[in-house]
Amino acid sequence: MEAPKVWSELVNRDALSANSVKARRDLLHRMVSNGFEENLGIEGFPAERGLYETLLSSTGLHHKDQDGSWRFCPPKKSDGRSLYPLWNAALKMVSTRIAGTIAIKELHALWAAPPYGVKNGLMPVLTVAFMLAHADKVAVYRDGIFEPRLTDVDVDEMLQDVSRFSLRWVDEDADRRLALRAMSVMLAGCGFSTASDTPLEVARALVALAFSLPMWARRTQRISPEARAVRDILLKASDPHRLLFIDLPEALAAVPTDICDRLEAPLKEMLAVYPEMLRKVDNRLADAVDGKAGDDPELRARAEYMAKVTGDLRLEGFAARLRKRDGSTKSIEGILSLAVNKPPRDWTDLDVDAALVAVADLSLAFRKAEALVSVKGRQPGRESFAIVIGAGGSSSVVAKDFEVAGRDRQAVSGAAEKVIELLKSSGLEGDLLLAALAQAGTALVEAEAGHA
Repeated sequence: MEAPKVWSELVNRDALSANSVKARRDLLHRMVSNGFEENLGIEGFPAERGLYETLLSSTGLHHKDQDGSWRFCPPKKSDGRSLYPLWNAALKMVSTRIAGTIAIKELHALWAAPPYGVKNGLMPVLTVAFMLAHADKVAVYRDGIFEPRLTDVDVDEMLQDVSRFSLRWVDEDADRRLALRAMSVMLAGCGFSTASDTPLEVARALVALAFSLPMWARRTQRISPEARAVRDILLKASDPHRLLFIDLPEALAAVPTDICDRLEAPLKEMLAVYPEMLRKVDNRLADAVDGKAGDDPELRARAEYMAKVTGDLRLEGFAARLRKRDGSTKSIEGILSLAVNKPPRDWTDLDVDAALVAVADLSLAFRKAEALVSVKGRQPGRESFAIVIGAGGSSSVVAKDFEVAGRDRQAVSGAAEKVIELLKSSGLEGDLLLAALAQAGTALVEAEAGHA
C-alpha cells in the first residue's frame, strides 16, 4: 500500500471549507516562518495546531534533532504512514531532471495519480514540507526567478496559482565543494551566514546580501566595474548553479573553483558604498555648520534653540533634523531627505550631488540665522555686529558676531569710508566691491583665529 495514511477530515479532501482553507494557510505561514521552533511556535490549540499534529508532528516531517534543534526532514522508510514512497518518487523526479526545472504542477500530478492518490487539500502542505526538508538541494523558482527564501508571500501566491512555481535539484562535485566552503566562510565574514555549504545555500546567501542593500546602493554607478557587475548579476539571479559556476566566474574572469578570492572585495564594496556616502555627506554637513562629524551634542543644543526662532519653515525643518542628528544612519537619511525632498528609496546619484549643495546652502542659512539672533539683547551704548560669509554649494563658511563700544563708532566709520574709497579707486563696483570686502573679511577672521 503506497497511498499515504493521513487522518484529517479538514484537509484530506479535494474541496475544503472556508475554515479549513484558513487553518491550512495559517499552518503554511508557520512552516516557512517558524520551522526551527517547537510546534512551529503555535501557542494553544487553534485549528492549525491540529493540522500540525496530524500532518507534520505525528508523521515525523517536523521533529527535534539530537542537538535539540527543530527542523523539517524527509519521512523514514518505516514511518508507518506510507509517506516514504511518494516522497521518494518526488526526489527521483526532481533529482534526475538534467536540464531545466520541474513544475510543481508535475509533482502534484505525480502524487495525485495511482498508487498515491493524494487529495488536493494535502498537496500544498506536503509540497512546502518537501521544499523545506530539502532546502539545501532544492531550489525554488517563481515565474522563472530564483527565490532565495520561502516566505508567507510565496505561500499565498502558490495557493493562488501553483503553475508559477517550479523546482530544480542543485548538487556539486568535490572541487566545487571546497570552493563553496570557502565562499560560505567569506559570506559569514560579511554578516550573511549560510545554513550549509551547498550551492543552494551559498547562492541564497549571496542573493540575500544583494537584496539587503538600500535601494540607492542597488542603483548607484559610483562603485567599481567589478562590484557593479557582481551586484547586477546577483539582483537578476535566476539559477543557483549558473550564478555560482558560470555568471560570477565570467564577470570576475576567474575559474569557478577560485572565485572566492575575487568575489570578497566586490561584495564588501557593495556593502560599504551606502554608509560611505552618508559619512561623506555628514562630514560636509559638520564642516558647513561648524560642528563635529557623527554625534554632536553641542550642535543639537544649537539646533534646539534655532528650530523655534527663524520663522522659515524649511530652515526650521533643517534645525529640527539637526536636533536628532546623533551619527546614526537614520538621522543622516532624514537630513538628506529634507535636502532633496525625496525618501531614501528614491535617491539617485544626481540626488546625492544635489543634496550636498542643498545641505551647504541650508547650513549657510543656519549659521546666518544664528548670527542674526545672537545680536539681540546686547548692552545699551554698544553697537552689535554679526557677519556670515560663505558661498552656496561650498562648505567654507565664516561667521562672527562682536560688539563695538560707543566711543569707537567714529573711528570705525572713518576707517570704513577709507576702505570704500580705496576699493572704488581700484575700479570695483556693486557685487565685485562686496565680494572683495567678503574676501577681506574672511582673511581677517581666519587670521585672527590662527593667532588665537
